[in-house]
Amino acid sequence: MGVFRIKQTRDNVFQDPPFDPYNLTAPGAPLIVVRSSRMRWLLLCAGLALAIGCGAWWRAHLAREVAAVDPYVYFEIKAIGPDGRAVAGATVTSAGTQVGVTDSFGEWRRFVRVKLGRSLPLQLGKLQNGEAIAASRQLQIPATMPETGALSIKGRIEMVRVASGPISKAKKSALPSAVTR
Repeated sequence: MGVFRIKQTRDNVFQDPPFDPYNLTAPGAPLIVVRSSRMRWLLLCAGLALAIGCGAWWRAHLAREVAAVDPYVYFEIKAIGPDGRAVAGATVTSAGTQVGVTDSFGEWRRFVRVKLGRSLPLQLGKLQNGEAIAASRQLQIPATMPETGALSIKGRIEMVRVASGPISKAKKSALPSAVTR
């Protein structure tokens, strides 16, 4: 099917047939003529494409920011008493704040958000029959994430007796603050 174009001049209307099926443009006319309605349509499409492109870039930018947040590390610590048994109910503190208590098997499990390459100080303490047992450990966090994307640190902490007999005020101050409450 050919493309029809209406002849524009009055002379051509009477001399030639009104429609020329094979001529896209009249001789001497510019090849591409953009009308105002077509120009508005092109600008609208260009603006829409620009908005979609900016939205896709912004989502990618936000995804990078989320990845920059410190990861969660899974800690699984087992508290062992001086007699070699698991210590249930020991208070676990980190940087002076209580982060949990060991369960009946002497284990403390928690996801903690930490910076890669740093260390997490943990103190464990418990009062048993008037005696205090305590331990302190710095857990080192690896500098890079493993390929699996899951970072877990497991370990055993052996607790030792801090005081024998009744606890004095001087010895009580040596315990983690959460133990003496």
